[in-house]
Amino acid sequence: MLFHSTPLWASEDYSTFSNQVGDGCWARILNENWVTGYMTSTISWNLIASYYPGLPFTGDGLMWAYSPWSGHYEVTGTIWGSAHTTQFTKPGWIYLAHGSGSGHLPKGGSYVTLVPANNKYGDFSLVIETMAHDDSYCIRPGLPPYDVVPQTVTFKIAGGLKTTQLLHVWYTHYDRNSSQRVYFNQLNDINVNSDGTFTLNLDVNSIWTITTTSGQKKGQHADPPANKKFPLPYSDNFDSYPVNYEAKYFMDQTGVWEIFDPNQSPQSSLKYELPHNSSKYTGGLVMRQQVTQHPISWCDDAQSPISFIGDRTMCDATISSRVLIETSGSAIIGARVPTGGCGNLYTSGYFFSINQLGQWTFSAGLTTLKKGVVSGFGPNQWHTLTLSLIGSIISGSVDGSQLFTVSDSTFQRGWVAIGSSWNHVQFDDFSVTNAAFCNCGDLKNRVVMSVCDAYSQNSWSFESDGTIRLANNKNLCLDADAAFADSNQVLSDEQSDKKRSKKVKADGKNLHVNACDASKSTQKWNADFKTGKITPVAWSGYCLDAAPINADFNDCATVSAWTCNGGTNQLWSYDVATGHLISDASQYLCVSTGN
Repeated sequence: MLFHSTPLWASEDYSTFSNQVGDGCWARILNENWVTGYMTSTISWNLIASYYPGLPFTGDGLMWAYSPWSGHYEVTGTIWGSAHTTQFTKPGWIYLAHGSGSGHLPKGGSYVTLVPANNKYGDFSLVIETMAHDDSYCIRPGLPPYDVVPQTVTFKIAGGLKTTQLLHVWYTHYDRNSSQRVYFNQLNDINVNSDGTFTLNLDVNSIWTITTTSGQKKGQHADPPANKKFPLPYSDNFDSYPVNYEAKYFMDQTGVWEIFDPNQSPQSSLKYELPHNSSKYTGGLVMRQQVTQHPISWCDDAQSPISFIGDRTMCDATISSRVLIETSGSAIIGARVPTGGCGNLYTSGYFFSINQLGQWTFSAGLTTLKKGVVSGFGPNQWHTLTLSLIGSIISGSVDGSQLFTVSDSTFQRGWVAIGSSWNHVQFDDFSVTNAAFCNCGDLKNRVVMSVCDAYSQNSWSFESDGTIRLANNKNLCLDADAAFADSNQVLSDEQSDKKRSKKVKADGKNLHVNACDASKSTQKWNADFKTGKITPVAWSGYCLDAAPINADFNDCATVSAWTCNGGTNQLWSYDVATGHLISDASQYLCVSTGN
């Protein structure tokens, strides 16, 4: 280890989904960053996650606030992991050295001791964590194998620290089964022996803080407002913001989108259109794409600037906006955009684009469906683009004149978007009307993967009779009966190339919710949240399985019974508080009836 006087900080740590594994990740690295890396500060990315569910890194954050229009928020277990350090220290406290208050426990786990810099009273706070490997891995970096087992550990107070008869104890326990979790509870004080020693029995996946300080408290909060879908219809003329701010609810994916005052242009040579013979632009403020060249990206983001708004489940809508291309380039409006963030070099969805020459295209992803030229279109002119989607019928217009109508069903649902080339392009009087939310196609009681949120279609209840029931309708049970192939069904090549003469178990058949029936063994399940496996009682060797999920997003993926193979898409965690049944393969996706 190279020692030096420059402090080391973990300036963008965590970046992990905030379930019980993410809780364990955060608890572990708060200690390990000092014990292993000599880092004195750990900064979480991010503190509060408030971006649309379904975008990459959904669920990262010490708190969630995904629908700011509703005021809804969720407090995750990482908050209480943080409290084990933050409530027992103050700015200016320091870590004690390795071997003299900090280090690794003999049977796995770590401990750190923090004290005031000028510790004339001898106060200290000892933070201990015993996170198991499989319950505390972070999204990065990779975590080498290690073991943690229950252990009894004796500590000794020395070196000028306060020798007191009693020490205060606070405790948190993380568990895959959320009904067994304990968050930031104060336990009975422990006695310190006459020789300054005290002994603790440490279980696995827990945090302790042992301290001489007092005044700590587990905060309480009223129930937050109910979660709500994106408010529709929606419009924004961008006049209510300070200049250079971002407009609310827009989620920039590429480019920089800011509020701009056309009357205070930094480009003094640029002449703006002057409506109504006014000496100024009378439309107020606008949204402007500010960046004129692609930055050096850390991942494969979209080729052109794009910003999302709305909800990933929006299907039908009419999107309209006035646009102005200042000198050259293209203005774009889009709909049914299903994915964003990294790994989306070529963004999916429907896009209506027009450049300063009036040349327009309408595309489904990379496929151009229609194109043409509008006369009288030029730079520094305001024009209105409109894109309308009703089922598979899609039409587009400029200034009220319809340019195309097509029938296409490539994309079923997704966000609304505005976009541009790498040029200065302005947007004003943006609106989304005639909009509707859609589920994952015609499900007919099928069960799929969908983004975890606060809607009842994602909430389940594990009952004592072995059934898994919809939380908002306990007369409906998760049923594996539909995963049987009928006697006359021809199976795929992957399963069989011949007709079967009787019912057989078949990999990959969709599960359903059906009316609960105590006589049906296909509605009974064994759930082991220590291993993460959920298996149907009716079939030996089969596991609850999510169709292979890509690294970024796979909304509406199939949920089935499949031969157990140990894959992460067959491992699950359950949150009693929300009723979410969450896939380890993509931890922002939950079992759903398709919201």
